[in-house]
This record gives sequence, C-alpha cells and structure tokens, in this order.
Amino acid sequence: MHISSPLSNDDVAEGRGCELVSLNDDEVAEKSETSTKLSGSRIPEVKTLALYLTFFGQGLTAGILGPSLPDFQLQVAASLKWVSFIFTARSIGNLIGTVVSGFVYDRVETSLVLIMSLLVMSVVGLGLTHLNSVITLAIAMGLWGITAGFNNTGCNVWCMKIWGNKSNPYMQALHFSFALGATISPLITSPFLSPTNQEHAVMSNSSAKMESNLSLEMYLFDSLQNESQTLEPKFWIVSPSTNLDIENNENNISLHHTEYLNFTSSIHNIESVSRGQLWIPYTIVSVYIMLVSLFIACLRCYLVSRGLEPATGFTKNKKEEETELEVGEKSNPFIIIVLLAVFFFVYAPLEIVYGSFLYVYAVEGYAKFTPEMASYLNSTFWGTFAAVRGISICCAVRLASRTMLVIDTIGLCLASSLLTIFTQNTIVLWIGTVLLGASMASLYPSALSWANLYIRVTGKITSFFLFVTASSMMIFPWGVGALFDEVGVFCLIYVTLAACLCTAATYVCMQFVASKYGRRKGDTSS
Repeated sequence: MHISSPLSNDDVAEGRGCELVSLNDDEVAEKSETSTKLSGSRIPEVKTLALYLTFFGQGLTAGILGPSLPDFQLQVAASLKWVSFIFTARSIGNLIGTVVSGFVYDRVETSLVLIMSLLVMSVVGLGLTHLNSVITLAIAMGLWGITAGFNNTGCNVWCMKIWGNKSNPYMQALHFSFALGATISPLITSPFLSPTNQEHAVMSNSSAKMESNLSLEMYLFDSLQNESQTLEPKFWIVSPSTNLDIENNENNISLHHTEYLNFTSSIHNIESVSRGQLWIPYTIVSVYIMLVSLFIACLRCYLVSRGLEPATGFTKNKKEEETELEVGEKSNPFIIIVLLAVFFFVYAPLEIVYGSFLYVYAVEGYAKFTPEMASYLNSTFWGTFAAVRGISICCAVRLASRTMLVIDTIGLCLASSLLTIFTQNTIVLWIGTVLLGASMASLYPSALSWANLYIRVTGKITSFFLFVTASSMMIFPWGVGALFDEVGVFCLIYVTLAACLCTAATYVCMQFVASKYGRRKGDTSS
C-alpha cells in the first residue's frame, strides 16, 4: 500500500513542483525504528555514567566520617566513646536499607528509587553539622545509612540489568568509583577541619587522665574534710602534720582544678571554631549528591518521554512475567545462593580487618615498625587496593570473571601463606601486604559478575548478599579486636590466613556446583 503525501504550502510557494511523493509503509516503519535505535544507542552508557556518579558519591560519604569524627565530638560535647556510636548507627541503618531495598527494587523502577534515596541522603548530609546531641546525630547517621543501603543495592542491581553477562568490566569500574570517592573525600574535608583537630586526640587523653586524677584527689579531699569535722581539737594539736597534709592537698587540688577549668575553656573555644567549618565539606558532598539525583531525574524523564521506561515507576507487570516464562529461565539454584552468601560472609570483612589492624600489628608485632613507617605500610595497602581496582577495569574487558576469581584467590592464599611462614621478615610483610591489596581489589565485583552468569540476580538476592556482607563487616572486626586483647596482635595473620583459605575453598565449591547446573538461560542485556 502506498501513501500519497500532499505538498505543503511552503513547497508550493517555493515552486518545488507538483509531483507527489510516494512512501511505502514498510520504509516509514524502518526509518522510525532506525531513529529509535539511534536515539537509544547511548542510553546504557548514560545509565552507567549515572551509576558511577552515584557510587562516587557513596565513596565521598563513607570517607568523610573518619576525619570529621573529632569535630563531631566537639560539636555534641561528648566523649569519643559515645560519639563513635554514630558508626554503629550508620551500620545498623545500612543493614535496614539493604534488606528493605531488595523488596522495593523488585517492585519499583530502579531510577525512581535512586532519585528519592539520593535526595534524602543530601538533605540529611546538610543537617548533620547542625545537630547538638549524640542521640539526634546517631538517628541522622542511621537514616544516612539507610539511604546508603538503598544506593548500594540499586547500583549493583541496575548495573547487572543494563549489561547482563557483559557486566564484569562495568562492575569493576563501579566499585573503583567508590574507592576513588573514598580516597578524595578526606582531601576535601581536611582543609575545613578545626586547626586543633589533631591535637584534640592528645587533649582528650590528657583530659581523661586529668579527670581521673581530679576525681581521686577530690574524693580524698572530701574524705579528709569529713574526717576533720569529726576530729577533736586535741588531734590537731597532737598531730599538726595532718593539718599540713590537708592544706597541701587543698593547694594541689586547687591547682589541678584551675588547669581543668582552663582545659574545658579551651575545648569550648575549639568547638566554636570547629562548628563554623565542618559544615563546608558536608555541604559540598551533599550538593554533589543532590546534583546526581537531578541528573538521574532528567534521564528518567527522557526515557519516559521516549517510552523506554514505565511512567508509573512500577515494574514486573504481567507482560514481563509472561516474557520471562517464554524464555524458559529456571528458578535460581538454592545451593549456589547459599555458597555465594558464605563466600561474601568470609571474604568481605577481610578488607576491613586487615586494613584496620595492620598498623597495630606493624608497630607491636615482630617488625616493630615506627608509627611513621606503619602509616606508610597501611597507606601502601589501601593505595594498592585502589590502584589495582582501577587496573582491573581493563583486565575485565579481556578476562572472564571466573578467570579473575581464580587469580585473586590464588593471590590471597599465596600472600597470607607468606605472611604466616615469614612472620619476622619485614620485607615479606611489605610484599605480602601489597599482594593482599592487589588480590582483594577485584574480588568482590568479580564475584557479583560471576553470580549473574549462573543465577538471576534480583533486587532481593542482591540485598541478601549485601546484608550478609554488612553483617560480617560488623561482626568480624569486633571479634578480631577481642582476640587482640586475649591472644595478641599476632592473631591478625592467622585470621587472615584462615579467611583466605576459606574463601578459596568456598569458590572451588561454587564453581563445581555451578558447572553441574550450567549457565542460566534468558541472560539478556538491556
């Protein structure tokens, strides 16, 4: 069938002729389809860019807390013990957000949830530096953690939805953007911290000792005063040294009390300076997160206008479920999910445990490093971790996720074995630390990409894996800290060796079971 297209008034006015243009319906459909493909050809890349920007913001929020902790202590006028509770509140919030987000992402469009989560995170970040009590600060940190759990789950799920079985290099880049944000965040925060931030740790220890001495001497002084009220005058005559001791204690306590008041006054002065500066880095990070949410909102509006995303924001309609059934995809093997959960539970805390306790082990272990040298060793570990995570992006283009997992697990076992056998060799400590950092860098994103090959990674499954990861990262550091007190710093190496061997053994079981089931069907990239 042919359609005659009439000439427009402009055509007649310009004298282009009176012949009619005849177009075929198939040609029109082909042209419109071609234009749709061209307009949507870069959509996966733009979506991936949005994910990188979001995860970079996640890294900024994670790296900003540590340097600003002393200033938060001054802001709420509380001890470091109570202020450190904000980390616990954030971890609990992260667990809650991780669990809840799994159900939300399976029912609501991922981009819509990310927009709302990022907006809430930016608003909470703007208000953190204006809270004056530990309770309100902990509640705000818990809410911050909930949004972080939503963002973490959403970015991983969305990346695997976009790229399917080709997600390995993009997953590596996604997690590298987090490491990059966590590295840059302290550099953004440092210029705006109070000048006495570093001195505050020393002053806090001094204040604790001063409070202890002052309370003890005040107790003795009160006891002597109470005793002096019950003494008969003849005791003052017989034992004049008692009166002298009381006077000396009075003078000594008065001196300490004056010093303590001066110290308290200096703390209030520091607080006024600190609270005037801490809001700047948090505002920078919060505004960046808000801009990312606006970028995703604009992207969503464009996709909805093109009909590439549902306008309602809800997913999993009946048509999509029928399509999945037509593809013939089987239900996920339960044993693979369990093995993956064990894998993440054993490996995930290894990064935090080794990176957190390495400094103490280097100073108090056989190496007997100076504090400065131990700091260099610790920085080398995290620097290697971040650098190799960036390099692994290029490696993932050429290497399969299974190959990268094999290389990483071999590196973990080799490094931990060297550290265990040659515990007194400082050169091996450097080599083993570098090898551990390099082997850990790409392991987690490679495992997620591997999982996407054999199971259909939904929002619930991703949130389950992240929940297991967050739980282990809360439990293991506490357990290793308790072992440090009971056994000694050398337990770090043995815990590292055990975790690496368990990680390798779990992966061998995973690969053996997965080979029995084969790769999943219906693996498509959107």
